[in-house]
Amino acid sequence: MKKVALLVTFFLLAVSMGVGYYVGKQKAAEPKVKVTAVVYHLTDEEFQEVDPTGFINPTKEDFRKFVFDLNVTQPKEIRDRKVTLPPMKEGINQYDNSSRYLSGESSQQDNPLEDFARYHEEFIFYAKGLDNSTIKGIYRPQMVTVSWTTKEGEPKSKQVGIGERIRFK
Repeated sequence: MKKVALLVTFFLLAVSMGVGYYVGKQKAAEPKVKVTAVVYHLTDEEFQEVDPTGFINPTKEDFRKFVFDLNVTQPKEIRDRKVTLPPMKEGINQYDNSSRYLSGESSQQDNPLEDFARYHEEFIFYAKGLDNSTIKGIYRPQMVTVSWTTKEGEPKSKQVGIGERIRFK
């Protein structure tokens, strides 16, 4: 009887290790997606470059700088990676139907033959009347979507929300 119990224990241990290995391998075949979004107060130099036309008595405190970075790394087993970003400019402008976006720049490095992708966007916006909670709320529904095909040919995707990633400095 002890031999049977010992055999059953070893069998169950082997099965659990196999399942754990398989699940771990499946998780490892996902890309790592890192999203950072920071809203800064403007420096004196940045404020000097703001065009005050159309604003009533603007001060440096009326403006903010939004900096967004997305880094995606992937294991070699993944194919056909595709990154979809929401339009950041439209997000801030849609809040109260005013033109809050002033100026900005963006860059990306996303070659399908490489195992990484990088996206960067920063812009200055008119923030008067917006508190931190409102800014987060504007971007809460905005999602970064990374989709790919596994080595077995199965399509997968992962979404990361921007609103919950926003930090204020």
